[in-house]
Amino acid sequence: MEDLTLEEFEQELQVLFGRLLRCFLYIVVAMVAVCIPVPWLGTSLVLLVASYLLLKVSGEVVALNPGAPIAIYLTFAFLLAFIFTFPACLREIYLYIKPALLKNELRLFKKTVLPLITVFYSGFVYGLFVISPIALKATVSISQYTIPTERIYAINEIAGIVLTASVLAAIILIIPIILNYLIRVEMIEKEYVAKNRYWLYVAIWAIIMIIDNEPTFIVESLVTVPFIFMTELALRWV
Repeated sequence: MEDLTLEEFEQELQVLFGRLLRCFLYIVVAMVAVCIPVPWLGTSLVLLVASYLLLKVSGEVVALNPGAPIAIYLTFAFLLAFIFTFPACLREIYLYIKPALLKNELRLFKKTVLPLITVFYSGFVYGLFVISPIALKATVSISQYTIPTERIYAINEIAGIVLTASVLAAIILIIPIILNYLIRVEMIEKEYVAKNRYWLYVAIWAIIMIIDNEPTFIVESLVTVPFIFMTELALRWV
């Protein structure tokens, strides 16, 4: 493969910038959409999701600074917007890398798109509506048996647990799908992944532990266990 000239490199950067700009605009438009009240819901999607999760906390949730509710609202809006626009952003990535893919790589990529999107959305829903409520309830319940304190929680801490669980579940659970594709197109060797997969499991656990702000290891366990299961399946289906 020949090296790109400076002019060709600049053209590639312009194309990449255009794709990324489209993804940014998709997300901005979606952020506005999820903040608009839906008539049959009586509220916006952002407030609906936030209210559902706050109900899972048995205690008073307060804002420790004036800007916290605004920051959390915009964070939830961005999260929902990214989730809704993921297929469109994935399409922009596909269109950018398509010229560089061989015929076999392109065919396998198309077959990988649907499982990738399905697992991404499943991971997000799993993190938002399964892991987050369990982690919140467990953290509150366990804290009762430690240092006696009044049940008043900062909204940014609650939102941090929810966002971490949902984002990590969505992103980490698509890694086995990506590994399966890379093995099929011979970018990485199956034997290498199989030999080092236990280190990968430890690394995933460690990354979640560093990022996650809840101390009960529930998020780590509920994300890592399905990740291990999916990775083992991905290695066997190559």
